[in-house]
Amino acid sequence: MPEQFYPRNDHEAYQYALQEAGLIGTALGQEWLTAAKGPFNEPLVVKKPFRKTFIMSNIRPDAHGYRFAAHRGQAVLVDVIHVSDDTTRLFIDLFRVESDSLGI
Repeated sequence: MPEQFYPRNDHEAYQYALQEAGLIGTALGQEWLTAAKGPFNEPLVVKKPFRKTFIMSNIRPDAHGYRFAAHRGQAVLVDVIHVSDDTTRLFIDLFRVESDSLGI
């Protein structure tokens, strides 16, 4: 059965565009895929409130992943300030993880 409404978000749309352009198999395409998977495999466990400032390259793909505890009814605010003069694209995704297997 075909997937409904694919791509479902900007991240998937960008990956789809790389595939359609024949770039997913290139070195840069592979670097992007590897960087995109990193935060899921090894997220940094942080405590709230948390603030991080970093510089991202517009030449080399990069990704960051953070995991934190939140409880039912608790508000979570994620504020991202992107300062850039170029066409660098950012993808920000939030996911709920049901298991507390990391002990947070």
